[in-house]
Amino acid sequence: TESRNEVVVVGIDDASLQYLGAWPFDREIFSRLTDTLIDGGVKAIAYDVLFLETRSEGDALFKGVLTDSKTPVILGAKIASGKYYSSFLVDSTATKITSALVNVSPDKDGKVRVYPRALQTEGVCKNPLALALFNVISFKEGASCEKEEVSYFRYPEEVTTYSALDILNGKVGKDLLQGKIILIGSTSLDLNDFFVSLTGEKIPGVIVHASILTSLLNNEQDKEAPKVLSLLLIFIFSIGGTLAILVTRKVHHQIESIIFAIVASLAVTALFFSKKLIVPFPWLVAAILLGAGYALLFKIRHEKK
Repeated sequence: TESRNEVVVVGIDDASLQYLGAWPFDREIFSRLTDTLIDGGVKAIAYDVLFLETRSEGDALFKGVLTDSKTPVILGAKIASGKYYSSFLVDSTATKITSALVNVSPDKDGKVRVYPRALQTEGVCKNPLALALFNVISFKEGASCEKEEVSYFRYPEEVTTYSALDILNGKVGKDLLQGKIILIGSTSLDLNDFFVSLTGEKIPGVIVHASILTSLLNNEQDKEAPKVLSLLLIFIFSIGGTLAILVTRKVHHQIESIIFAIVASLAVTALFFSKKLIVPFPWLVAAILLGAGYALLFKIRHEKK
C-alpha cells in the first residue's frame, strides 16, 4: 500500500523571523496564519507552540479565529517538573479547540526514537501532540495512561515543509494545502527547539512530531525483538566470525568471510525490520568481530606451539 504523506509542517524559519520580527510573534500573526490555513481547506492544525499567557491585543484576534473555526485546532501544552502548563486560549465552549502535550521522550543521546506516551496530570490523562492530532482526524476520542510496550516510530525520508512567511504571503496555493494535516512550529535552530536526528544532526521538534504522526498514519510501530531471539542471533553470528578465521587460511579469504558475515547480519536486521522487529545490528557486528578475534588469538597460540 502507498504511504500516506498528507502531513505538512509550517515552519517558523529564519526568513519568517527576519521579516515578521523577533520571537515571540504577536498573536495577530498566528490569527492570520491560522485563518489562511483554514481558508486553504486543511484537515486539521496543531501548534508545537506554547501560548501560556496573554500578551497583547493580538490575543483577542487569535482567540476569535479559534472560536469561529470549524477546523480542529490543537494547541501545545506541556508537563515540566510535574506541573501542567496549558494554553489560556483553550475554551471549553469551543469544541474544535483542544490542547495536547508537546513532550517527547528523547534517549540519553538526545535522539527521539520511541512514541511519546500519554501522561497523567491533575487526575486527567493527556495525549501527546501527534497522537491527539491522529485521533482527531481518525475520529477517535480519549487517552490512555496505562503502561504499554515501548514501540518505535520511523522517520520519513522527507517531511513537506513550507515557511510560515510564504503561507502568509500567499505563495503556497490552496491546491497544496487542501486536505493536509498541518503542524506549526519552529524550524529555525536559533529558537533552540530541536533534538538530535538519528544521523547526529540537529532536527527541529516540529519535524519530530510530524514524523511521529506520519508513522501513526502508516501504522509503523516497531518493537524490540524478544531478548531470546537477539541473544540467539548474537550467538550465531559470533560462531560465524569464529569460523571465518578457523576455516580459511589466507588472510584475504578471512577478511572476505568476515565482510560476508557482516553483510549477512545487515540482511537479517533488514528482514526483521520489515516485520516491525528491531534487532541490535551493532551487537551482531560486535559478535562477529569478537568471534573472529578470539579465533585469531586461538590460531596464533596454536601455531606457536
